[in-house]
Amino acid sequence: MTTEPGQRLDRLYARAEQKNEQRKAATVRRGPTSLVAVCLGVALVVGVTAAIDLRRLQSPRGASLAWVSAAVFGDCTAYRQLSTAGLDDDECLELRKRTEDARDEPDEIDIAVVEVVDDGDRARSVVRVRTDGRERRLRLDLRRIDGDWRVEPDEAVCQAVYCP
Repeated sequence: MTTEPGQRLDRLYARAEQKNEQRKAATVRRGPTSLVAVCLGVALVVGVTAAIDLRRLQSPRGASLAWVSAAVFGDCTAYRQLSTAGLDDDECLELRKRTEDARDEPDEIDIAVVEVVDDGDRARSVVRVRTDGRERRLRLDLRRIDGDWRVEPDEAVCQAVYCP
């Protein structure tokens, strides 16, 4: 029995499609599992990062850095949460107005904690702030309140960054 070239070609295509269907079925079976694994991996990475970041804020170094950043860039929420000084809505608006240039040019600002001394429920830190081509060093006093570190801004700090 002789087969025509067209029939032979059709059989080859049929076999190739059958193999392709088997591969597709295997891929479909693996698809949801792979997606779930990727989602779990992303959730784990985000959770670990958040935990590390929150832990950092529970240290005098992290609280100092976050408070100075809030004061320099006008983040009223962080300022309130990390300071013993109150900040009402009018003072928040003033803080936002005074820090508008910093938000427009964030690349021109460098904030770094240089030194931290932890004495139990009290701490002191030195934070270097570079803005407008000049460098200032802020000496911050911190106090632990309900497990969280809070900055107690004094007159010298308030002259360098806005305090209400």
